[in-house]
This record gives sequence, C-alpha cells and structure tokens, in this order.
Amino acid sequence: MADHHDLLDRDTLRELREMLGAGLAPVLSQFGSQAHELLRAMEKQVQSGDAPAVRALAHKLKGSAGSVGARRLATEAARLEKLSAAGELDAVRAHLVSFPTLVDRTVQALHQ
Repeated sequence: MADHHDLLDRDTLRELREMLGAGLAPVLSQFGSQAHELLRAMEKQVQSGDAPAVRALAHKLKGSAGSVGARRLATEAARLEKLSAAGELDAVRAHLVSFPTLVDRTVQALHQ
C-alpha cells in the first residue's frame, strides 16, 4: 500500500471523522467530484487565457482541499493561484499536467 502521508493531513481527517461519522463518505465523494470539475474548468480557462478566472478556481480548490485534509493538493493549488495571479499561464499550464494524477491519488487516499 502506498504511503499517503505527504498527501493528507491526518489530524484534519480525524476531526472530520469525529464530527461527521458516516456522513464523511458523501462529503469526500462530493470533494472528489468537485476537484475534478475545478480542474477541468481551470484547464479551459488557461486555454482561453483568463488568468483571473484560473486564480479564482485555484483558490476554490485550495480551500476545498484544505477543508478535507488534502494537504498536498491544497499546497499545489496555492501554487497555481500564485502563478495565475502573476499572469504566468504557461507555468500554470505546465503545472496542471500533473494535477489529474494528484487529484486521483488524493481522492483514493481520502477514501482509505
């Protein structure tokens, strides 16, 4: 089994499990769907050259990821937010290449 220590904030997840119990599973499923939607939207906005929209989407992903304990994804989304705020869409585009795998790994780790 892969070590997910770098992906997740176990303390946040433990707190969510204590607060939500069985209600955590649907929250995590919704997060996974939302993360993929945000990723697709960011890719579209990068293609259209809309840096402010990319920044807003990256900010939303950062917040969502942080709220479920997806530490690495939140950190990487923050990087996208900074790059897009600086108008560096080529750097954002290059960075987005690894995001589908990161989102998939994160969602899988959250469900374990």
